[in-house]
Amino acid sequence: MEMVMPHFTDKQIGIQPQRGFSLIEAMFSALILAVALLGLAGFQAVAMKDGSLVKARSVAANLAQEKLDDLRSYATLDAFDAIAEDEGGVLSAGTVDGYTDNYERTWTVACATESAGAALNFGNTCTGAVAKLATVTISWTDSKGDDQSVSLQGVIYAMDPYKLALSAASAFSTQKPKVSYTPIGVPDAVPVPINTGTGEYKESSKPVPDVVSNDTGAEVSFDAVSYSSNGTGGYDTTAKEEFVTTSCECEFSGSGTGEAYVPSRMVWNGTALKAKIGDQISKTVGQVASNGQSDLCNACCKDHHDVAGTSQPKYDPDRDDSEYTGGGDHKHYWYTLCTSGTTGSTSGCNAAKKDLSATGNGYSEVSSGAYLESCRFKRVDGFWRLWQDWRQVKMTVIPYDYLLTTTNLNAYVDVIEAVVENTIRTDSGNGSTSIPTLSNRDIEFTAAGEVKQLLGRAVYVDRIYEADDPATLDAAYYDKLVELIGADSDWLNHVPFYEANLTLLIDWSSSNDSKATVTSQTIVDINDVSSGYYNSYSRGKVTAVAAGSETITATARLHNTGVTGGINTSSPSYGISGYDNIVTDDTTDFITVSLAGTPGSVGFSGKFVRSNASVNFSTMQIAGATCTLQTAIGNELPFTCTVTSGSSPTLSYSSSGSGYTFSPSSESFTNVTTAVTAQTVTVYGPNVKISGALSEGTGNPNMNKVNVSAVSASGTTTTCTVTSSAYTCTVPRGASGYTGALVFSDTDNSSVYTFSTVSSLVNQQADVVANVVVTKP
Repeated sequence: MEMVMPHFTDKQIGIQPQRGFSLIEAMFSALILAVALLGLAGFQAVAMKDGSLVKARSVAANLAQEKLDDLRSYATLDAFDAIAEDEGGVLSAGTVDGYTDNYERTWTVACATESAGAALNFGNTCTGAVAKLATVTISWTDSKGDDQSVSLQGVIYAMDPYKLALSAASAFSTQKPKVSYTPIGVPDAVPVPINTGTGEYKESSKPVPDVVSNDTGAEVSFDAVSYSSNGTGGYDTTAKEEFVTTSCECEFSGSGTGEAYVPSRMVWNGTALKAKIGDQISKTVGQVASNGQSDLCNACCKDHHDVAGTSQPKYDPDRDDSEYTGGGDHKHYWYTLCTSGTTGSTSGCNAAKKDLSATGNGYSEVSSGAYLESCRFKRVDGFWRLWQDWRQVKMTVIPYDYLLTTTNLNAYVDVIEAVVENTIRTDSGNGSTSIPTLSNRDIEFTAAGEVKQLLGRAVYVDRIYEADDPATLDAAYYDKLVELIGADSDWLNHVPFYEANLTLLIDWSSSNDSKATVTSQTIVDINDVSSGYYNSYSRGKVTAVAAGSETITATARLHNTGVTGGINTSSPSYGISGYDNIVTDDTTDFITVSLAGTPGSVGFSGKFVRSNASVNFSTMQIAGATCTLQTAIGNELPFTCTVTSGSSPTLSYSSSGSGYTFSPSSESFTNVTTAVTAQTVTVYGPNVKISGALSEGTGNPNMNKVNVSAVSASGTTTTCTVTSSAYTCTVPRGASGYTGALVFSDTDNSSVYTFSTVSSLVNQQADVVANVVVTKP
């Protein structure tokens, strides 16, 4: 059967007659295509230019970040001080090589000094800066000829690079940063073994008082450093704690309450002690009552207030319940002669009305107006944190040279360890331990007029409370310590204890001045810590007067005021309340001094004083009597001499070395029958040290570029030691040597830097300090 295919018309299947393109249509299409391509070409050029700019900006941002990282990588705090406009770091300002675009790198620096409890405020003053705001700018000219730039900012903090490395190190890392350390030396510091397995020791620097300008008290700083042998004859720092304690005059703020911090403290995390920063809460607050006080008084006055309940730590957990108000804050006091009712007043409250020894004066509790305060600060993460109060657990009085004997030093270290252990056991209810008695501390003078320096040393131990319950001691921590003690294992490295030399901050008294006297002078600033510590002012220096046996007593105030030397700078000192002035067995100690009656003999006392650092006390000689050189204390070398009563000796002073001069060179006495004090003998050594601070003036100069030389009379140049913050030159003494002036310049010899003038030191005999301000127009 034949299949018939269906038939569709052209119209049914949509086929139209095809006629092709005309020439006009083709030309019109080509025109449209050309216009489109031209448009695409312009778009591609714009896109390429925008892409080039994006790439250039990316490169610029990387270059800016690279410079910020370079500035942050300072290796020393001196290098931090040198970070300035277009200076500091390895990467220099100017053209950046290696790129097609001609990138230019510049940066500016603003500085912020520290004000406890306040936000950083950046400005142009860089002296003593704790942080610097660096703005790095990368600029270039693009392909259109337009100027382009990218800027990045970053804050750089003045933290010791060693501490930065510690904070960044893994908890499981066996690699520790190495920072060299030079032990202070006995007897000014006592190295206490804290980890016998590694030969690790802990010691505190000498507390340095800085008397505030309005003379309301002193700000006292010292460091506690742990260190161990590096195996090559030196030592490396393993930990460092910085403390400042200050006394302040405060007043309650107008509103009475505000946001303020509770004390920071150490807590136990199961394996180690960690700093716990105090919370900021609403509570009673204060403010400074007068100008001229320590900057830290802003935070001290504001924050040093307690709150009711046990949810927050107290500043001084040892305070008796009677020392707290109904609102939970500890009581505050002001001078009675400057108090009206319960209000403390600063108006007309002069030195006479603040004299607590004056008749009718004392302390009165106040709830408004002015009050006294004392605070302890610890540096944590580069910032001063208001810490729980000091807690003194032992005072020991010893002769200055007592610890120079190995047997005595070991015996005193045993006392420190026993005191700390007994404190740990007593605090935690884990029994107690006996504290050894130091022997051979008492002094037997050989003649009237003989002088001996005493030391007053204190031990402090902080309590450790639970992290979430600041009113409860951490049982797990104390159990661990007792376990380590029982196993005779290392445990002191887990205890926040501190042993410090408080000689110049405690009160000294003699039971009978007619037999022996002891100095207890007003506290002043100590500028020369290394050699002039005991020469700035005198406390604890005993002089035998007549035959007999007397007691010399040292007494500290309680807690924070024991470190500051009280709320005043005079002696006797006073705490911030009657509570602070309580004398306990922990805050006082005594020593017995005696002078045997020796008929027919009489004593002299005197001292040599260095005029310059080149004086070697071991070369000193005295003729004309039987004399003994005592232990040198800083720049002083005491001596005592004995002669026959009624004689008329002449003491002559000399040196076994060359180039020495003495003033006076001799002294004569007639018919000596009682104790005599000789004139102070100034010793001039062969060389003079000229030194001073290099401080940054205007223009952000690079302090690392400063160069100093000293010209002698013969025209030769003496090389000086220079750092970014100080310089030292040693030159021949007197007319035959140094007769010129210091010559300052920058290492580039650009003549751009200018220096404040140092007077011509012609015929200089004594060491001299001449500070220099460096500017860059």
